[in-house]
Amino acid sequence: WSATQDTLYSTFGTVGTVRFARLCTDANTGDSRGFGFVSYTNKDAAVAAITKLNGKNMDGRQIVVLSATSRGENLKKESNGHGNFNETGKGICFKFQKG
Repeated sequence: WSATQDTLYSTFGTVGTVRFARLCTDANTGDSRGFGFVSYTNKDAAVAAITKLNGKNMDGRQIVVLSATSRGENLKKESNGHGNFNETGKGICFKFQKG
């Protein structure tokens, strides 16, 4: 997976204003783990991302886009202080399909 933070902002920014995006990486290698989270400034953008980007290609791989669900404290830690990614339905998660 060759996606970068810039890729996330440019891809997911096509449907609304991205508040925060995170590509999850392996703590030891720094390699992408094949999934991430995006938080929008409003719920309509998150819904649009699910509708318009699910099944599309990002960096040559098909992505699955879903509504983010809270994982409690673990999610808060992973968000680097940005709080719950699905605050009032504004967050989505994505993963790359294995190719």
